[in-house]
Amino acid sequence: MRRTVSATDIAWADHIFVMEEKHKLRLKAAFPRALQYKSLIVLDIPDNYHYMDAELIELLQQSLQDYL
Repeated sequence: MRRTVSATDIAWADHIFVMEEKHKLRLKAAFPRALQYKSLIVLDIPDNYHYMDAELIELLQQSLQDYL
């Protein structure tokens, strides 16, 4: 399921996690000022999984373990 990120989403978040470097670059291009003081973390997970894919969920849980 794809969801568009809004300026409100950016303002709400303390930390922003993206799967790939290209996602980080897109967000920085779209919201340069809003992201200026935000923590933006690239998880280095290829964005080629289907929504709620069991393998993706496992990768996300492992990658985010230190942050939760």
